[in-house]
Amino acid sequence: MSQSPFGDQQFNPYDSPNSMSYKPPGTGGGTNALAIVSLVLGIISLVAWLIACCGVVVAIPALITGFIALQKPYGRGMAIGGLVTAGIGLVLSIINWIVGIIIVMNNPNMF
Repeated sequence: MSQSPFGDQQFNPYDSPNSMSYKPPGTGGGTNALAIVSLVLGIISLVAWLIACCGVVVAIPALITGFIALQKPYGRGMAIGGLVTAGIGLVLSIINWIVGIIIVMNNPNMF
């Protein structure tokens, strides 16, 4: 009986060289729920700034979840997108507040 030069390994003709690195769809990287929440809230804050207090109320949780999501390995792009959109929404909300206060102070008989 002759011995294989590769030891006692069994050769399987159906094995591919990359069979150990194959991952079925859906088992690859992960999803980061906080990044998704940050992005969704950030997009909502871009519209909510038009209503007096809603922009700030939506943008602050988006910023918090975005910063937490950056600590995780997956969803970094969505977390950054959420931070950017929430930051823009927060700035627009603050500008809306300032303009509203100026208008009310200059027109005391408005209401």
